[in-house]
Amino acid sequence: MQTRTRSRKRKTHIIRTVFLLVPVLIALVLLSQTVFAQNTYVITDGSRVLVHTTSATDLTTVLNEAGLKLNADDTFTTQTNDGISEITVQRGRSGSYGVRLEEEEVRQVETYTASIAHSVTYYQDSTLPAGTQEVLTKGVNGELLCTANVVYSDGKEISRTVLSQTVVKNPVDEVIAVGTGSVGQSQGVDGLTIRDGFIYTPTGEVLSYSDTIRVLGTAYTCEGDPNPPLTATGTVAREGAVAVDPEVIPYGTRMFIVTEDGQFIYGIATAEDCGGLIVGNRVDLYYDTEEECVAFGARWCTIYVLG
Repeated sequence: MQTRTRSRKRKTHIIRTVFLLVPVLIALVLLSQTVFAQNTYVITDGSRVLVHTTSATDLTTVLNEAGLKLNADDTFTTQTNDGISEITVQRGRSGSYGVRLEEEEVRQVETYTASIAHSVTYYQDSTLPAGTQEVLTKGVNGELLCTANVVYSDGKEISRTVLSQTVVKNPVDEVIAVGTGSVGQSQGVDGLTIRDGFIYTPTGEVLSYSDTIRVLGTAYTCEGDPNPPLTATGTVAREGAVAVDPEVIPYGTRMFIVTEDGQFIYGIATAEDCGGLIVGNRVDLYYDTEEECVAFGARWCTIYVLG
């Protein structure tokens, strides 16, 4: 009786032990399946396509196992198609397949000097023979100190952005006197000098002018008329009162007139009259005699507008 009781207890103990071990065995089997599960990845890296099977789940580890090294500016994306994981690698500017490109952009700040071109100013000088020039002031280029952001690719400059400019040396303008001939020689008048905004007359008078106008000059007279006519502004026609186009030269404008060939100095004049043929850059100069008008004829003149 006791022997059967002990046997029954032993069987019960074995059954309980089996029931306890079954869940543990099942858990171990499931765990081993998870640990040793194999995942397949299709990896696209530029023109390369790799198929890699691994139990790893960390994507960086997967790429390293496949022999793909990522640089600092490389990235990748993933997606799943039909249960297969796809990894697409995007390479940055540093290179592809883990190799640095030779044609790499290099940015740097540079400081350098640049030239400032000088300008050239011309003055008509009646004391010089026509067709000649004289350099009064020699031109000198200026200098800029520049700072720029420069980008190079494969050792060649591809862009330059100026960040700052500082004038180190100002340019010096070149001044050139252009000869207009021996002014007034036909009339026996010497010593007229026109330069730098001033007119120095043979009598020692100094006049200042603010502008110049190139015009075609003609001459007229009222010689023999016992009653000299009045001008358009109501003054008497006389030497020094010239006819103009008032839309170009307003009435009342004071001028100093010299022919470009240097043969005549009409001198100081005032815009007081007009005429049907005096349109645009034209002036009609009054002379006392017909002989003077014929000698003058038609000539290109320079009008110096007096200040």
